[in-house]
Amino acid sequence: MTFERNYKEILRAQLEAVTKRKVYVSNDIHYQPLDDDPEAIVMVINTGGTSRSSVDGFDMNTLPISINFICQANYLQEIFGILNQIAKENNAKYYQTEIDGTTYYYQVIYSDAFQIGGAYKVHLERRTVNCITGNWLLNITYSENAIIEPSTFKLKIGSTEYDVKFINRYDMSAIPVTEPIHYIGEEDQYEELLSTKIAYSFVLLKVKSDSLQTKLRQHLTKATNLNKEALQLKIDGVTIDINNLSVTEIYENKTAVYNLVLNA
Repeated sequence: MTFERNYKEILRAQLEAVTKRKVYVSNDIHYQPLDDDPEAIVMVINTGGTSRSSVDGFDMNTLPISINFICQANYLQEIFGILNQIAKENNAKYYQTEIDGTTYYYQVIYSDAFQIGGAYKVHLERRTVNCITGNWLLNITYSENAIIEPSTFKLKIGSTEYDVKFINRYDMSAIPVTEPIHYIGEEDQYEELLSTKIAYSFVLLKVKSDSLQTKLRQHLTKATNLNKEALQLKIDGVTIDINNLSVTEIYENKTAVYNLVLNA
């Protein structure tokens, strides 16, 4: 089974979990289950144009999906509400699914659903109903071996542990600290290893309400001094003692970020 086919079943299950209506999923534009079940929702899923990695053996795929959904006109706002709620609860989250013994990791970015054209009449065997067609666009990144989900970070300040969230980027570095040595009588100069400087850098998107970001702003405004507190960073459950931190807040073009650097 392909990832695309597997995801169609995932999507159908998501929809049926939040609506009492039967959901029919197809990639056939001539499929007409409303003839037998006019209370249902029909979703015609169009896939194709998958972008793949240019690195041999590195499985990274981007799959655009366009979904046309058909339902009775009276149910349109109900369906919009259901689809937009699914998008709100699942957008940009990371999931995994198993296909024929292989685990795939994926992330979905959702658009808001929208109406295409006006209502039209569908003549069924026993009656005629007014129907509406809408569209829903999804963009899926999936992989069999690429690590698409970032590590989980927690920063402990004093006795309080904070989730490090809204990470736009992070990097970890281990840089050797050396001292030049020149022995008398020799032309060559050597480097003596003194220590290794470990640093963890984060770019955090600034949001209205976040406990850690509140502490960082307090540090910048001298309301507190976080470097006087005991600091620890947890990376996927592994704890590292932090010696000190530095914080920069940057605002540019309607977006603000915190640059947070932790030195171990």
